[in-house]
Amino acid sequence: MRRVEWCPERAPVHASRRACPPLNYLHTELDVPHYVYILLCRDKSFYVGQSQNPEARAQRHNDGLGGHYTASHRPVRLVYWEEAESLTAALRREAELKRLTHAKKAALVAGSVQALDKLSRPEDKVIKGS
Repeated sequence: MRRVEWCPERAPVHASRRACPPLNYLHTELDVPHYVYILLCRDKSFYVGQSQNPEARAQRHNDGLGGHYTASHRPVRLVYWEEAESLTAALRREAELKRLTHAKKAALVAGSVQALDKLSRPEDKVIKGS
């Protein structure tokens, strides 16, 4: 027997329960590219997200229909994006980019592999008392 998930956002208030598409449908859309993007905000901070259309998503952020963070940091500018293999890969990469420091994000946006590599190396530890 196939498991069916309840999907309230697709059902009218008066309608009985309707089925959502199978859960794996979300991860197997055919020929739909997924992107991870970085926006540069007015205050020079970065916002990281994922979308199927980064340009349109950046416009939605500028229209005030994006994330809560960008609503108060407009205008924003799309400065970086990369394609991911799937939605799952895009979400994982988004999480990775969100963990980067501001300096590392700036190096990634600038395309400076050398600066990114330098920022990624552990600093030489100074041993006290030596």
